[in-house]
Amino acid sequence: MANNIYQALSRGIIFRDIKPDNFLFEREEPGSPLKATDFGLAGLIKPGERLTRRCGTPSYMAPEVINRNYGAEADVWSCGARPHNRPLFSSTGD
Repeated sequence: MANNIYQALSRGIIFRDIKPDNFLFEREEPGSPLKATDFGLAGLIKPGERLTRRCGTPSYMAPEVINRNYGAEADVWSCGARPHNRPLFSSTGD
């Protein structure tokens, strides 16, 4: 997933909606490449540019997006937040 984000950002593309639902494996077999999907909120960004549009899935948004002052680092933050965004308790009470 991080490689997908790096490739997009290195081309001046900010994804703005990093979440598991927007990444799919190409095939159902080991070693299949992971593909980014749903570029509906993606846009172009210049190095050092700051954006103000609040968009994306709230539970995966970087604090800077919520505060409407963010750059490319917001996608990196969302990518890192993904593994930690899970329920605190299971349905069995464990």
